[in-house]
Amino acid sequence: MRPRRHRAIQCGPSTSPLEAGTLRVHLHLSLPCTATKAASAFASYLQDRHAEIATPDPFSVTAVAPLPLLNFDRRLYSRANWIGLNPVAQAGQIQARASDAAGGSTLDVTITSLRVYIFPLILVVVAAASAKADAPLGAWIFMFMVLVAYVFLEGWLLVRGIPHEFVKYLAARL
Repeated sequence: MRPRRHRAIQCGPSTSPLEAGTLRVHLHLSLPCTATKAASAFASYLQDRHAEIATPDPFSVTAVAPLPLLNFDRRLYSRANWIGLNPVAQAGQIQARASDAAGGSTLDVTITSLRVYIFPLILVVVAAASAKADAPLGAWIFMFMVLVAYVFLEGWLLVRGIPHEFVKYLAARL
């Protein structure tokens, strides 16, 4: 049986004053299994992607994503998507709560991340050095294109990559 996907996605900054500036993504998935099965499958999916997980009760999962510091760290890569990157490694913290619904269950996932700001911060430093060195227009266009590509890939990994990979993972387990 193939899992149904119904996603309501909300993106934006966190509302908590302690997490000011943190990117927060909310995902809502409808799944054709019980809530406990959905939560345990999501925990297993995150653990397979090298996240450290905690399950305070059978319906919820809390995870801290791995932090690969070097480019050759295996936890950074995945063969499950067209980009080749592990979407869980792009997140900071992941919280999920499953509940029973008609015809299956729903899984509400909240992803919070400060990691999405690291590369743009490096790009700002490079841009400042380029401005000081009177860089040609082509260099500025290149930096802008790299930033646009990064924003697209990061957004895809967090908003589409995690739910898509999890639904495929769940379908293989059912």
